Order: sequence, then structure tokens, then C-alpha cells
Amino acid sequence: MRNIIGPPVSGDDFFGRDQELANAWHLLENGMSLRISAPRRVGKTSFVRRLHQNCESRDWTGFYVNVEDKDNEVGFIEALLENLASEKSWSKKLGGKAKDTILSFIKSIETLKTPAGELKFKWAHDEKTLAIQKDIKELLFTFGEGIIIIDELPVLLNRMLKQENGHQRVTDLLHWLRSLRQLSGVKMYWIFCGSVSLDSFVKRHNLSLTINDTT
Repeated sequence: MRNIIGPPVSGDDFFGRDQELANAWHLLENGMSLRISAPRRVGKTSFVRRLHQNCESRDWTGFYVNVEDKDNEVGFIEALLENLASEKSWSKKLGGKAKDTILSFIKSIETLKTPAGELKFKWAHDEKTLAIQKDIKELLFTFGEGIIIIDELPVLLNRMLKQENGHQRVTDLLHWLRSLRQLSGVKMYWIFCGSVSLDSFVKRHNLSLTINDTT
């Protein structure tokens, strides 16, 4: 066991937090999605990665997605799908076709960009966009019980706010995520983790209703 300051830790280097882990699992097992925020370098990423690691012993499916370096909705969905495709425990359960299915979705997302790489994303008004959203919703039903961890979402949202029609795009993204959490019959629970508080962000921009189903 080493006392490491800076990068996330795992294995024997992660110690303590037993009560916090137990509390988190109690909430998750009772169907709650979570918000976890704290300043940098206090161990929040190590904490959620331990939750991710614990999924295997509970026969849950776990995904960890960091969107800190993403700029827009397409980047968010690409990161989400790439992490879904790389999760071995889930793809093993469904067989080899699982990864191929998700990779085909990623190729579909590429069509939302112009040849110059510019974004032509219209969340609720574009046939291709709506089809991709539908595909992702259908994927969630295949995962069984599990968690999807989204790290540093507020960093991405702040970047989007500064872009054209930023507030509406942020609103649409947050409402879409809420709709995924509200799907009847889906037992995937979400954890939003970040050094910037998601609570403060939504309150500041009058979007608190988009996360009122999380704790």
C-alpha cells in the first residue's frame, strides 16, 4: 500500500472509504443514480473506479466514461459508446456481436460531422440523431443491472455553453440523460462525478429539474 497523491489509485493503494462505499452501494441497489463532486486530488475518481471494480463481484455491469476532454454532444456520445464497446464483462455476456453493434453506432455518429469535422448536430430535429438516440436507449435494456459513471460532465457542459446555441444544447443533453434514467425496465444507474459541482452548474443555469431524480 502506497500513499499516492495525484493520479487515481487502485488495488491495494486504495484504502479506507469503506463506509462511503457501503452508502453508495445502498443507494444504487435501491435504484438511485448519484452525484459526486469534490475538489481535485481528494480521491473521487479513485472512489468511483472502485465502485466500477466492485461491479464484477456483484454480477453488475459497470462502465466508466471520462468526458473531460470532449467538446460537444458528438464527443460525449462517442466516448460513451467507445467505453460500452470496450467493457469486456458485458460483451462477453452478449457474445462477439455486441462490440460490432456499438461500433456501427459510432460510424453513424461520424455522419453528424461535415467533411471539415464541423458539428451539424440537431438533438431533436434530425432523423439520424434521433435514430442514434433510439439505438442507445435499446442498448440499455441489454446490460442487466449496473452503473454508468460519467466523470467531469460539468467541464464538458461549460465548454458547450460557450458555443453557438449553447444553453439549448446543454439543456437537450441533460434532458436526454434524464430520459435514459427514467426508462421503465432498465436497471442501469448513473453516477455523475466531477471536480466542478453538477448541482451548482444546473442551479446557476436554471436546469435543476434535469437532475432531480439523482441524489
